[in-house]
Amino acid sequence: MAAVFGLSLPACYAADYTAQTAPDAVSKAVLANQVMRPEEGAMNSDDIAPAIHRNFPRIIEQGLARRDPTEAAAWIDRLTDIELDDLAQTYVNANASAARSGKLLHIAAARLDTAHLARLAKFFGHAEMRAAVSHVAPKKLRSFEAVSSAAFLAPVAGAALKSVPIMMRTSSAGGVGEAGVMASGSFTPSVSMTLEEIYLGFRSMQVGSMAVTGAIYETAAYAGIELYAAWTGGYWFGGEITGLMIKYEPDFYYDQFVPWVGDTATWVQNLVSTTHSLTPRPSDWGQYQSTTMPTMGTTYTQTSSMGSMGGDWGTEAGYETFESGSGGSGKSCPPATCKIDMQ
Repeated sequence: MAAVFGLSLPACYAADYTAQTAPDAVSKAVLANQVMRPEEGAMNSDDIAPAIHRNFPRIIEQGLARRDPTEAAAWIDRLTDIELDDLAQTYVNANASAARSGKLLHIAAARLDTAHLARLAKFFGHAEMRAAVSHVAPKKLRSFEAVSSAAFLAPVAGAALKSVPIMMRTSSAGGVGEAGVMASGSFTPSVSMTLEEIYLGFRSMQVGSMAVTGAIYETAAYAGIELYAAWTGGYWFGGEITGLMIKYEPDFYYDQFVPWVGDTATWVQNLVSTTHSLTPRPSDWGQYQSTTMPTMGTTYTQTSSMGSMGGDWGTEAGYETFESGSGGSGKSCPPATCKIDMQ
């Protein structure tokens, strides 16, 4: 594992809540004991996937705990219903497997307005959300009950993610991506489930929260940095990661990605393997990232943030080096890219 890519919060996170500045006790406790990288605590390569599964709830909790109310609401607004549904099920499953009581709903109750709490209740359960509101923010309870519904049920612990039927679509260039045949929108609860957790984790972070495409790119980069060596024995990262794109950003996948690269699963597999080989050479790696990020649809704001702060969990550290060496902005966040609520 590449320990050098452990999270080091750059200066542009300075406005985020910390264990000292968070306004509620639960957030203070969460931020006082943060996960510093997804595979933290793994004893060996075989333990990487279980470690990521164990850490997933804490990653999501700290992602919300560090946000102020405006940024927290903006994050929820950027998540699609499919993402929230998967996030809730994955969060409940990971907590259940660790016999852990989650803190996410308590943080949400303290941070969010009742309209956003009601949206979370649709996926995490009305009764569960109501209990958190009653405990943490009782003054919101009547307003929450007025906009939520008792019909909203919590995920069943251990249940699989809901499959999203994927219709074979012809791209604008007339082709159909291979991953469209492979991806059913559901994932097995082992290694491929780990990639789902990594993606949803990135969607809670500074850069990944800005857009789906950037979070998928970061998932592929992280796979190359941390997972490829351990799982290289025939593991088809390309199929799983393009499956994420089909599930969460199908319009981009069919209308742009397929016409650009053709055999999408093989292209992404090559991205993961090349990232693995170039990581020890930051300048070469950064130049490679500068050409592959646009292909995977990272937004201008995401790309700017990746170049200035190395992305989430250091997944674009090479690109940061490349930008710094070519007159880029180095480690100082451009003002337009420091706020989480940028599109």
